[in-house]
Amino acid sequence: MRCIFIILFIFLPIEFFSQNLYIDGKISHTEANDSSKLVIGLKMSPPFTMKNENGRFTGVSIELWEAIAQELGVKFEYREYELKELLEAVEKGSIDLCISPLTVTPERLTKFDFTQPFYTSSIGIAVKGTQKSFAILLVTNIFTLNFLKAVFALLGTIFVLGFFLWLAERKVNPNFANGMHGMGDGIWWSAVTMATVGYGDKVPVTPLGRAIAVFWMFLSLIIISSLTASITTALTMDRMSTNIEHLRDLAKHKSASIEGSSTEAFLQKRGMKVHSLKTIEEGLRLLENGEIDAFVYDKPILNYLIQQNYLNDKLKIIEQDLNLQYYSFSLPRNSKLLNQINPLLIKELESSEWKRILDLYNLSKE
Repeated sequence: MRCIFIILFIFLPIEFFSQNLYIDGKISHTEANDSSKLVIGLKMSPPFTMKNENGRFTGVSIELWEAIAQELGVKFEYREYELKELLEAVEKGSIDLCISPLTVTPERLTKFDFTQPFYTSSIGIAVKGTQKSFAILLVTNIFTLNFLKAVFALLGTIFVLGFFLWLAERKVNPNFANGMHGMGDGIWWSAVTMATVGYGDKVPVTPLGRAIAVFWMFLSLIIISSLTASITTALTMDRMSTNIEHLRDLAKHKSASIEGSSTEAFLQKRGMKVHSLKTIEEGLRLLENGEIDAFVYDKPILNYLIQQNYLNDKLKIIEQDLNLQYYSFSLPRNSKLLNQINPLLIKELESSEWKRILDLYNLSKE
């Protein structure tokens, strides 16, 4: 009898803890054999799917799926794959759902099903740039034809406003005498007013002259603010130069993408040779070391990893929107889960919580 009691005392707690509940996507070995639990496939695609220092999965797709799973009241486990193996797992039905942001393509639609898209993206071209000197930046971005046109337009405006003020003041205001000298005084007043210097040596006294002055003061504020913003943007937006400026330039350079990705297929369809890599981190490392000239992949993922790895001063993404992409969850063909997930997915996308998630990961769009 005592032996039976000891056996029960030892094995009952073990059985109890082996049946613990799902917490944060982590499950026990016993639960992994539970056929009622969903198998969720993913690959690392920051900021959509990531792992923190504790080994817990985080990211946009993780938060979105876990909110849906809570509504469905289902248990699940995560399984991590490389992209090629993940696509095969969805197609073969080895997993119930893939929550990594897969791009919807005609080829993939023939192999498995997609939910409603939850994010719109495009292809990004990451390149290594060299810092431009201030002098070169000044010459190339400021002293251009458009800049000179703006300067001449500003000088013309100063002349016109000065001329009209002179017409209004010339007969009654000694500060704006008749003749060419008085017209010059009007232009001088217009220039110092625009520059907000306002010496006060020449001021209008007639109602019409003062009306012109008030109009010019407000207009000057707008002009100076716009001009300052344009110069600042020209000096700070693009501090790096690169030999690759357009998609067509990739044909002359060594570029890489992720094996089996829609980006790789996009480049190959255009006859471009591209090196296939396993991970995004490997692509950015090769690019940083100068072993490749361009790394082409999903723009929001490239942006996030470049910022997180403090590579902004070394790498840049060409400002072009290429090949609009729709991110969706994917499922094996004819999965019953599709009709259950879609309404809840749309509900989540319309919630304020979804906006908070996008803001958190710097994915909000204007």
